[in-house]
Amino acid sequence: MGRLLPHWKVEELEEYVLNSRAAYEWGMAERDANRRRFKAMMPYLRAVRLCGEVLKAFNNKAEAFKKLRKLNRTLRELGIDREVKLDAAELEDLKEEIKERMRADADYQEAREAWVLGRGAREYYDLKCVFQLKEKGDWAPKTFDDVLNMPADLESAVRELLKRKEEARQQYKKGEEKEGQKEQKEKKEEK
Repeated sequence: MGRLLPHWKVEELEEYVLNSRAAYEWGMAERDANRRRFKAMMPYLRAVRLCGEVLKAFNNKAEAFKKLRKLNRTLRELGIDREVKLDAAELEDLKEEIKERMRADADYQEAREAWVLGRGAREYYDLKCVFQLKEKGDWAPKTFDDVLNMPADLESAVRELLKRKEEARQQYKKGEEKEGQKEQKEKKEEK
């Protein structure tokens, strides 16, 4: 290590490695907290989206009432005891109420707080690494042109990684859809 960077002391390199490892580890914790935050948000976002769909289908009464039934069912699942009618002002107010309930939800608040703290910890260690690099004169951030003129081997590796991430995301979506279908089937069987 010392031969590659002769102007760095061994202790400084070790500190840099520890800081970069900590930044990565806190980044993973931040990612997990962000996933949990979105998982807590999803039922509320679904309800807000349904409000928008009802408003879009406002002129097509059959479609609007179909969406309205779905919205009322979703509201009951969220614990909102309210029967929504086909009224644009009421739907807009409902959107705001749903967003307020989401922000007040204990799971969402806990996940959001964890995400904020995880992000702060990651940024703290990232900054420590940056300051160490600046101190030694080794700080060379990449520019937009560097991204456009990325070496071919790095670009292919990055594209492969992005492809894998997209495949994993699609698999996750399929799993959630199957889970939702199972829940709906179980509810129908209960009735």
